[in-house]
Amino acid sequence: MLGETYSAQTISNITRQLDTAVQQFHRGPLLDEYLYLFLDGIVLKVRDSARKVRRRMILVAYGVTRAGQRRVLAYQFAQDESQAAWEQFLQDLFLRGLEGKALQLIVSDGGKGLQAALPFIFPNVPVQRCWAHKLRNIADKVSRQEGSCVAGASACIAPAVKARPSVPSATGSSTGSTAAPTRWLVWSATSTPC
Repeated sequence: MLGETYSAQTISNITRQLDTAVQQFHRGPLLDEYLYLFLDGIVLKVRDSARKVRRRMILVAYGVTRAGQRRVLAYQFAQDESQAAWEQFLQDLFLRGLEGKALQLIVSDGGKGLQAALPFIFPNVPVQRCWAHKLRNIADKVSRQEGSCVAGASACIAPAVKARPSVPSATGSSTGSTAAPTRWLVWSATSTPC
């Protein structure tokens, strides 16, 4: 490791200390001070004890306080992103102290299991789909030729300070702001709701 040689006993001691630190992290109380909660399922490649690389799902919660402090609140291996897996993960956050009284917004990837679990644990907190997932959904529905046009239009949306009315003209362009050409309306009905 890092050009050094360590004994098996040293590796065992380091591993034991890490295991203790991880257990303390997962069992530690959470203050109910987070305004924003980001939730996502992440797939990582993990080498198992047989030295075989497998894909593993990890559910992750990331919080932001009023002071702007960011913190990973929890992570957990899961078989999938089912409603049951998310309910168990969110229930653990709740029991550790994150009751959601200060939460103003939950940002998620829009997965069905998570969307179904949220009303049971945080029923009064608004949920928004994250921009990265929204843009990926849009990109999946657009032809490659129109991809750069869509990317340019979406770049105007994210940093917008306030909503501006968009009135499409007969040619598909708009007056006053960037609007999607009318030919895009055909596929927009099939995109995933955000």
